[in-house]
Amino acid sequence: MNVCPDGWRLPTYEEQSYYSPGNVNDRIGIYGKELEYKIINKTAYKYRKIGTFTETTPPNNTSRLEITARYLGDVAIQPGLITQKEWWDSNNSGDVVRYFPMPGRLQGGKVNSFGARAFYWSSSKKS
Repeated sequence: MNVCPDGWRLPTYEEQSYYSPGNVNDRIGIYGKELEYKIINKTAYKYRKIGTFTETTPPNNTSRLEITARYLGDVAIQPGLITQKEWWDSNNSGDVVRYFPMPGRLQGGKVNSFGARAFYWSSSKKS
């Protein structure tokens, strides 16, 4: 079964883990905040909310999560440094930016939390 439009695909479990805080089953946890920062596996991540992140009628389809990843390699870095705007604004040519929509959650045949939350599938199982 292919749930994606032509030219698109679901990420693998491993690919999803690149953007999750340590475990795909973990929440990114930026509730009540506009920005969150983490260092996972030699990579600095910046999570930024774009849009309103509230469930509305009609559905809010502008909310999305922007995730910026910067590979650190073996460079020692103070965790507080990645919370500074200037750090992200400089030397960013190698940054990878991805956007994730907030489609809500299908529960009992009804979509809940559209524009406020997101749950994603992967194309493979956890190994």
